[in-house]
Amino acid sequence: MVESGYDLSLDLYWDRVNQAINVLARKEVIMRRRKLSIGLCVVLMGLLVLPGFLIAGDKININTASKDQLIQLKSVGPVIADRIIEYREKNGKFKTVEELTEVKGIGDGTLMVIKEFIVVE
Repeated sequence: MVESGYDLSLDLYWDRVNQAINVLARKEVIMRRRKLSIGLCVVLMGLLVLPGFLIAGDKININTASKDQLIQLKSVGPVIADRIIEYREKNGKFKTVEELTEVKGIGDGTLMVIKEFIVVE
């Protein structure tokens, strides 16, 4: 029998349907496993990358923090850390956390990211 278009026998047709269902089911399982694996990797990477002070729940006092401590904050690199310290030395202690936006390179977005990890004392 020639296999073309609608000339397939009923048995062959159902075999192909079952094969397609099996393939789709396997792909679904693989995709679910991948999503789970990716999700677990993201969580584990986050836990490994988080600095110890964030896990312990300590907050960084931006009025006394060293450059190394400031760099531990997400979105704060060496240049921004230097600018924070320079601003602090020039203008005195920060009175509020929001005053950080006066530092060049720290906008509202960066402040939102780091706000829960910093304190002014």
